[in-house]
Amino acid sequence: MARITHFGLFITIVALMALLLLSSALAAVEIVEQQVTVNADYSVFRDNTNTLSQTIPITLHNTDTANPATVQVSVTGLPAGYPTPSTLTQTVNANSTVTVQISLTIPHAQSSGNTSIGTITASVSGTQQDTTPLLQQTKSMLQYDEVTVEYTDKDGNEQSDDFSSGDTQFKLRDEVRPGTEVTVTLRLENLFDRDYDEGTLESMELTWEVDDDDLYKTDVDEDYDLDDIDGEKTRELALTFTVDDAADEKEYEFTIKAEGEDGLNKIHRLEKKMLLKVERAKNDLRITKAIISPASSEAVTNCAGSSSSPSASPSTASLQVELKNFGSKDQSSAALAVFNQQLGLNQQFSNLVIDEFDDDDNAVTKTVSLPVAGKTAGTYQLEILAFIRGDEEMDSKKVDLVVKDCPQVSVSAAASTAASSASESTTSPAPESATEEVTQEVSTLTAPVQEQTAPALPPAAATPLSSAVVVETVENPYSQTDFLIGMTLVAIAIVVGLIVVFLVILIKK
Repeated sequence: MARITHFGLFITIVALMALLLLSSALAAVEIVEQQVTVNADYSVFRDNTNTLSQTIPITLHNTDTANPATVQVSVTGLPAGYPTPSTLTQTVNANSTVTVQISLTIPHAQSSGNTSIGTITASVSGTQQDTTPLLQQTKSMLQYDEVTVEYTDKDGNEQSDDFSSGDTQFKLRDEVRPGTEVTVTLRLENLFDRDYDEGTLESMELTWEVDDDDLYKTDVDEDYDLDDIDGEKTRELALTFTVDDAADEKEYEFTIKAEGEDGLNKIHRLEKKMLLKVERAKNDLRITKAIISPASSEAVTNCAGSSSSPSASPSTASLQVELKNFGSKDQSSAALAVFNQQLGLNQQFSNLVIDEFDDDDNAVTKTVSLPVAGKTAGTYQLEILAFIRGDEEMDSKKVDLVVKDCPQVSVSAAASTAASSASESTTSPAPESATEEVTQEVSTLTAPVQEQTAPALPPAAATPLSSAVVVETVENPYSQTDFLIGMTLVAIAIVVGLIVVFLVILIKK
């Protein structure tokens, strides 16, 4: 009985070993790829076709060192709209590797990016040996055709960096100067063919964000709605912001995203990263303000208080200039100069002390009087220069000063003034007479004199008029009305005489 028991145990062990060997033999084939990715480029679509064909390479390895294997390769779990490819049969020799090709038809069915679309299975004699996921990498039909970044580097030089569409991340070549403007120009391109009706990208959006908002001087709009883009067309967008004066010296990362929907509601996304480093120069003195007072150019006149304009006060104007130190070094001998040759202006301020940027005393303000009284009307360009170390120019600015002519007393105003003076000096009513007064004003006009009608003045006064007006009086004993009355009377007398003569003749007959 014991022998039978031992024999049964032996048989069991042998059976188990056989099963293990069989299992080992069946598991001898494997798929080398951890995953298989098929690339889909929808730019080939036309109205008469919206599918594309791709060949997928799959590597099979037979780990059995003694026996070949006949392997069946199939694709399962494909989404709706994807035709299932035929199963491929391939013999793999012992301890050998073979690459097979599977043809796959890809429809217009996915948004851009990586998407799992099925499973690749390797089987031997109907038994599954190995599997690997099948992914589809769909190319975005939206791309940055070109990216241009314009900025001022830490040394004050204007820079312009261009980046190609293939760069997923780009870094500015030079450091950016605090307090300066940065403009990023993006040109978006639709890669769909123009002859594909489903290729227009709609609901276009662009988002823009930085990892530290302290970079911005003011709030920046980070969300943009864009117009539709037709196939093979581009759309340009310029994003501008000013780096804060107090921005930390470090590297900032921007993420720029864009997306739109095609005619089949598939999303096409795009993302780029931009690296921008802010660095402060040691010497960075700038002219931050240049304000002319009065603020309105219309208020700056050349009045000099002369006899030609006795009512106008001498004109005054001034220029207020602010110098600010953005650098990391104190400036102990800064200077400021303001000049204009036409005005005879040459104002200088030297030995100015301005602390480094981080301190409270990193700015100084100076006011310059502008000699505009008596100057010819016109536009005068004021040149402003900032220096360090006494004579090393750091910044410059030009400001236009517009000077207007001093307002003049008009003919009507002079006559009105004279009439008012005459009226005030009159003590009794003027006698009834046919006297007319012709008034002439003696003054300088700023424009050609047009023919003017003499203003109606009040009756002649008993006292002289203002000295500003010359009055000529011409005696005219008979008015036009008196002449007409006299002629009427003469005509009546002649008619009456003729009637009398006619009556006398009739009586004699």
